[in-house]
Formats: sequence, structure tokens, C-alpha cells
Amino acid sequence: DRGWQVNYVDLSGEKIELDSVKFKTPRTNLTGMIRKQLDDYSGANLGAVLIISDGIFNSGFSPDLITPFTPIYSLGLGDTVARKDISIIDIEYNKTVYQDNRYPVIIKIRNEGISAADGYLRIYDAGELVERRRVQFSDETRLVEEEILIAADVAGKHRISITLDSIPGEATTVNNRGQFYVDVIDGKQRILLAAEAPSPEIKAFNIALSKNSRFEIDQSIGKVPESLEYDLVVLFNSPSIRSGRVYKSLVNAEVPKLYYLGLSTDFRPYLREGIISFNRAPNQYDQVRAGINVNLSLFNLVNDMDEWLANVPPMTVPFGDIILPPNSQVVLNQKIGSVITDRPLIYLINDEPKTGVIIGDGFWTWRLDEYRNYGETVRFDELIAKITQYLAAKPDNRQFKLYPSREGFEVGEEMIFIAEPFNQLFEPTYGEPVSLSVYTDSTKWEYSFTPLAGSNKISIDNLPEGLYSYTGTTFLDGRKHSVSGQFSVDKPNIEAADLTADHRVLRKLSAESGGQFFTQSQVEALKKEMTSLEATSVIHSQESEVFLFSLSWVLILLLVLATTEWLTRKMMGGY
Repeated sequence: DRGWQVNYVDLSGEKIELDSVKFKTPRTNLTGMIRKQLDDYSGANLGAVLIISDGIFNSGFSPDLITPFTPIYSLGLGDTVARKDISIIDIEYNKTVYQDNRYPVIIKIRNEGISAADGYLRIYDAGELVERRRVQFSDETRLVEEEILIAADVAGKHRISITLDSIPGEATTVNNRGQFYVDVIDGKQRILLAAEAPSPEIKAFNIALSKNSRFEIDQSIGKVPESLEYDLVVLFNSPSIRSGRVYKSLVNAEVPKLYYLGLSTDFRPYLREGIISFNRAPNQYDQVRAGINVNLSLFNLVNDMDEWLANVPPMTVPFGDIILPPNSQVVLNQKIGSVITDRPLIYLINDEPKTGVIIGDGFWTWRLDEYRNYGETVRFDELIAKITQYLAAKPDNRQFKLYPSREGFEVGEEMIFIAEPFNQLFEPTYGEPVSLSVYTDSTKWEYSFTPLAGSNKISIDNLPEGLYSYTGTTFLDGRKHSVSGQFSVDKPNIEAADLTADHRVLRKLSAESGGQFFTQSQVEALKKEMTSLEATSVIHSQESEVFLFSLSWVLILLLVLATTEWLTRKMMGGY
């Protein structure tokens, strides 16, 4: 009766009827709901917003951080008295781990009112108990963090479930559970260190790579390797001026290689193969340090790598200009004094198989220098590891790729699958139908779609909680191509993690926006306040365009004024 139009919305911002409200939203994002209403009614003379909530939010940022220009009133519901409860509020873990390692899981437990009690954490992998940990609670421990190492023995996607035993007097046990999915991959990379003779560079490489559990290191010094089943071969000073049998056994092998070219290396085979193009001055050398290529895009290095490189012992390199091969990228440039030159010290060639080149003597001293100055060898080890990982990474030459947009979804969420078909030149191609099968041990769902340029996705939904496998097939150039993988659908239990109402956020939001906060016992006062609000008047305006000369009276007035001026000038003797 005061000119108000009242609309009701739920947490998702959708309009509802009060007699048909369904509380099924898996997350509570108060800030998102408020901002959506303020945006939807921007410019619509929005008089006030009334929020009916317990103040608990578990998605988005705190509502009291927004600055609305519309008064926000709030009605605080729920019980603000803390009940005795322990709950799993967060689980930190790595989504991808490597087989045969132990990976850390950090479990955060909130303690509300439980004192002098013990509980037990149990961790299950596919229903099998893998870890059990005793947890002690006391009045002083409101937040308990437990870090547990879990063995990654079997490759594949694993569903890890966590339960926390209930404690006498606990109000609810719904929030004593949690789960996550981890992808265990066989990521071991076999590295061969080969040389005609021992050298300190080999030792430095071996120690640096051995610190990384992803690498399996073998050495072949002064002999022909028995096998070339490796992901990368690092060849040191071979062929040397005296001997070249190790080099000859490896030069034609279809395996990625990293060549360390010292002063005792015979450069002639590398010049013939096009691995290096060197306008070298005979018997002339430079003492150089290193500077990181500012345009390096193959991988990232630690922030203070440049600071460390600026003071490492100089390397001895052959003097001359190096012409880089096609499709190559420099990692480190030679630095003479304070000037970073365009001559490479380390560069990588992105062909198949990949190739890397390190030029000069004295690289091993960098590791000793770092330990002397920093008490660690993190920078040297990372530089070697990043180069090794890049060169040893297996290329993905599949003509057909099909994968989910994420590895994990939530129940009720739209699940997007992306298809990428290529022709034999690995150019995108479209128009061929794709079949997608999603299945568990007992159920199978079938989908089909045709990827088009700009529209190569399919959306599926309504999958229950669980771990799923998928297979995609298509025909390209008359040949069948298939891909497979796994993804998970979770049913988050974050709504049960915190059951104690928190009205502080609502009070602050209402106070700062010019509204008021009311409790359940003040419903009548809220009604009185709402019904007393006056709708502000709305000023309406209308604009129209009219050509001046389309009005006849204006033309007549202009003619009279012009005639009057002419007569006045005539009578006054003016011209």
C-alpha cells in the first residue's frame, strides 16, 4: 500500500514463492546472492534488501566486505550457542602424485567445546583402511592439524575417505567425514649419464638429479651403453679428442639428448649434425657467467636464480659467435662482466627427439659455490631438474583428444567435456561424430556429439557421487581413434561443517549499509520497520527531437525580427 513491489529470491538469486522454498543448495554464498540482487535491480529504484539467514557462509568472501548503497536489513536465525562438536573443516592434498612415493595430506579439525578427549582419524583408500591416527582434544586446541603421509602404491585415480570417530556428547557426526580424489601416475623418468671418462660435471648432475624421486639415474662411463631404453641421455664431453665410441653408439638413437660440450669435446660431429653452428676462433676462450633469457617460456625458475647466477664462478667457453639452430630457445646467455650477450650458454632444441646443449667447462663449480654461499643447492638442482624434465617429457602426438574440463565435479554441477580432433598434420579438424561413454562398475551412460569450430564441447549432468571412467571414440581419415580417462563427482558436505549461527557478519553488513539487524524475537519490530519504509518518488523524463525550422511560428518570429532590424538601420542612416 506504500508503492512497494516485493520479490523473493533464494541463495542462487532465483525468484521463489515463500510456500515452496527448498533448501538444497550445496554451498552458501551470501555475498554472491547480495551482489546479484544489487546488480539485477540497478537503476530500478531498489528501496531495501532483507536477508533472512543464520550468517553462515562457506563460499565467496565475507558479505561485510561489500559496500552497497542500498540499505540491507537482516533477520538472524539459528542458534548462536556453540554446541559440543568436532568437525573436519578442510583437507589439503595434492591432486596428482607419483607412484611409489608417500604424499602428505593435511587434515584440519575444529574443536567446539570438547575437552580432555581422544579421537581417531581413519583414512581409507577405496574402502581399505590405510592409516589410523590418534588425535587428542583439549580446551586449548580449538583447531587441530594432522599431517599424514599416504603411500601411492598403485597408479590410477583413487578415492580417499576420511572419518573421525565420534566423541561422547558430540552434537552431530555428519561433519566427521570427508573425502577427496588423487591421481597416482607413473611419472618415473629414466636418465642415462654417459661419458668417455669420469668428470666432476657427471658427479654434479648425478647428485642433483638423485634428489628428485621422479628420476632413475644410470651411468655408463668409458663403455658403450648396453641399452638405450631411456627417457633422456646426458652425454658429457663426447666425442673427446682421443675417443668417440660412446658418442658413436648414441648419435643415431631416437632418444632425447643433452650434450655437455666442454673444452675437451671434439666439436666437428656437432657442426656436421647442425646441433651447433660455431664461428669459433682457434685456441681463444672467454670467462663468462650466466644470465637468464628474459624471453624463456619453456618453464619457470626460482625468483632469485638471477641473483645467484650473477656471482657464480665463471665458466670457460670457446670464443666465437654461435648461430642457434631453428626451433631452439635459450635458457642461459653468456654474461661478460655486467653485460648479458646474445651468445647462448645453455639452449634447447624443440625437435623430435628434443635436444639440449650446455657449452663450457666449470659448470660443476656452480653447485659448490651455491652451497658455500647459501648452505644449500636448491638453485643448481632446480636448473638441472627443469632442463631434464623438459627434455625427457614424452610428446603427446595423439590425433584425437577428449577430456573433462576438470578432474573433479560436484553433484548437480554441469560437467563439460572437450574434444580436440586433428588431421595428420596436427591441424584442427571438425565435423566427425564423437561417441562418449561414461561408466562405473555397474552403470553406463552413452552420449554423442559432433565437434564444430568454436563448438567442440558437450555438457552432461545428473551423475550421482562416485568415481567414473570414460571412453571417447571417433573416426579420422578412416581410422578409429580412442581415448580414455577418469573423473570424479563429489557431494561436498561443507554445509554440515559449521552449524553454529554467526550473526556478527549480518550486524556489520546492516549497520554499514544503513539498514538494521533483527533477531527472531524481534520479528514484529522488523515488520513495523519494513511497513514504515516510504518508497521514494520516481522522476520520469521524456526527450524528443524537433527541427527548429519545422515550427512555422518560429519562422514568422525570425522574419519579423529581421525586418525590424533592417527598418531600424534604415531610419538611423545605417547601411
